[in-house]
Amino acid sequence: MATISIVMPAYNVEKYISEAIRSVKSQDFADWELIIVDDASTDNTLKIIEYYAKGDARIKYVSSAYNSGSARVPRLKAVSIAVSDWIFNLDADDFIASDFLSKMICRAERTHSDIVLSQMQLVDESKNSLLSCIPESGYDMNQILTGRQALTRTIGKWEIGCNGLVKTDYYRRLPNDRQNEMNMDEVDSRRLLLMADQVAFCEGVYYYRQHENSITKKISMKLFDRMCTSFELLNFLSKAVPEDKEICILQMRECWASVSNSLLLLFKYRSSFTAEERLRVHWKIVRYYEECQRQQRYLRMSAVKKMFLLRGYCGFFWVKLFCFNLQKLTHSIG
Repeated sequence: MATISIVMPAYNVEKYISEAIRSVKSQDFADWELIIVDDASTDNTLKIIEYYAKGDARIKYVSSAYNSGSARVPRLKAVSIAVSDWIFNLDADDFIASDFLSKMICRAERTHSDIVLSQMQLVDESKNSLLSCIPESGYDMNQILTGRQALTRTIGKWEIGCNGLVKTDYYRRLPNDRQNEMNMDEVDSRRLLLMADQVAFCEGVYYYRQHENSITKKISMKLFDRMCTSFELLNFLSKAVPEDKEICILQMRECWASVSNSLLLLFKYRSSFTAEERLRVHWKIVRYYEECQRQQRYLRMSAVKKMFLLRGYCGFFWVKLFCFNLQKLTHSIG
């Protein structure tokens, strides 16, 4: 039985997946299994996976008959196949340093922690530019937190990342609701943290690649799932840590931003959607705007803003449309 199961959802990543797999094969820690679930790719992703699987028995793969619409479904499918005590999630367009797994498992064994979080370095597509680091440089990587302490450092701002080694049992305790919505992994990562008694940090480097082909960058209906994710996380926090109002206030700020930004996206990319899609998006925005009204006890804004923005959707819509057109006019003049 392998010590670490690496799970990798994959969809149309022929340009990147070879590097992700090679970064696993080049590890100085060899006791791993790599489980890849191809989510009905339409490019050469599956052929590349098959090529690597033929040459290494530690690489297993599953090919889905249809696309699930999110990375969460294939990821949890891979977890269900895993046979180790530890899960490490690696996206197919990212990669890891050659000593990543050895550092992570060593830290887990020394600290007896339930989760070990890595250092995430955000790089551009060419890998030539380091865009940012999470945690930031100078962060105390020797500290050990409770799961709840770690959770609080992911709300409002990603002070710490959430990628690393996680006990397999924790992943299997995640609920199977709302599996196909984008960004639901952000809710899962907080659920996992709250399960943990101890969360440690490690200098192992995970390279997160930002590129234009990412689903989060494409103009599609999936962009509007951000609203659902934000409110799902708010509901989770309000039940999991009801006494910590400040966390809910911070998350409510994200909820409000997701609704406001969704409406601005609809204005900006209106022509990219069909009339039916625009109507569906519009009513989704209305639904979550009304949720903002219901949850406004967590919403910190001036009385004037509340008067203009929270009295009714019609007023909110016209204020945002005015701001959008004003921004366009200012940009064109400039």
